[in-house]
Amino acid sequence: MKKKVKLSPGKIKNLKTPERRLLRSKSKVTEWLVDELSRLSNDVNCGGRSTADASRITRSVEKLSPCLTSGRQEDAHEFILAMLNTLSLGGSNRALRALFDGKMASCVTCQKCGNISRREERFTDLSLEISNDEVKSVDSALKRFLTEEDLGSDNKVECQKCGKKRMVSKGLRLTDELPNILTLHLKRFEYDNYGRLNRIGKKIRFNPTIDMAAHIEGGRKRRRANHLYRLTSIICHKGSSCMSGHYIAYVRRGSRWFLCNDSLVREVNEDKVLQQTSAYMLFYEREERGETADVKEKEEKVEEEAEAENRSHIHIYDITPVITHCAKVRELQNDKYRRTALFTNHRKEGEGEGA
Repeated sequence: MKKKVKLSPGKIKNLKTPERRLLRSKSKVTEWLVDELSRLSNDVNCGGRSTADASRITRSVEKLSPCLTSGRQEDAHEFILAMLNTLSLGGSNRALRALFDGKMASCVTCQKCGNISRREERFTDLSLEISNDEVKSVDSALKRFLTEEDLGSDNKVECQKCGKKRMVSKGLRLTDELPNILTLHLKRFEYDNYGRLNRIGKKIRFNPTIDMAAHIEGGRKRRRANHLYRLTSIICHKGSSCMSGHYIAYVRRGSRWFLCNDSLVREVNEDKVLQQTSAYMLFYEREERGETADVKEKEEKVEEEAEAENRSHIHIYDITPVITHCAKVRELQNDKYRRTALFTNHRKEGEGEGA
């Protein structure tokens, strides 16, 4: 019987360096972040304050990612992914996956016989291209994100069914296992032909609700779960450059919307929110179906997958930020943050420790 190894402080000593150092350091950072987020929540909900001071986190952002530096203007999308990644290394991983994780499939289709080669993978957010002139709304950005691309005659792929190299098309498909919190990232920053990072300032329309049933694989025929989402918050980037600017947020509480601009918090109407021209990240929450049935259904599925994973191996999940401000930083991040500690044979490891 294979030995189970859980990601807990008591089991870290059973792992060998450098994996042990990685797990130990990350678990401390996770504990620190959970404590700070709990303190912020208590300050607002129990302390009678209208705003909370997050400076203890912002002064130590380099704990979350080597690409983040205290005192420097950073990317909000990169920060959120780094924060979720840090939280996923602790005991909150299962809860995070139940809220933010969805599944998509990368599909390669043979243009001769129609055979589909498919690989499923998890996602925590969808980064949507908006530079194309045809993209004017979140809906059109999603359609473009899911459009299959013809790879042409120079990129033929071996078809398992035909047994020959064939012309193929490649694309992403959303499964009906969507997250309960749908995070959409509008890619407002892109490199030009000269390697300069520029900001895309055009307005992208978005609605207070979005029905993802039209975008999932199989379309509206697959109605196993509720795929109607309601906008719960947005992050806007104010500024003309990717190297400077200011972030503000709009947050919904019930039917009321609030502008959060540093320490300024005031109520605004929904029309003002929907008229924003600089939306950078949008957070949609799945509409409740009965007594939060979708959340419970997702949690049960995540628990089953987690138990299956623990029987065979440990993953330290890592999310590589999509946007970095220079290629050098991006290479450093890939080197340090794409390392995954994978231990598949715990029996052999146990024998080595006992020798």
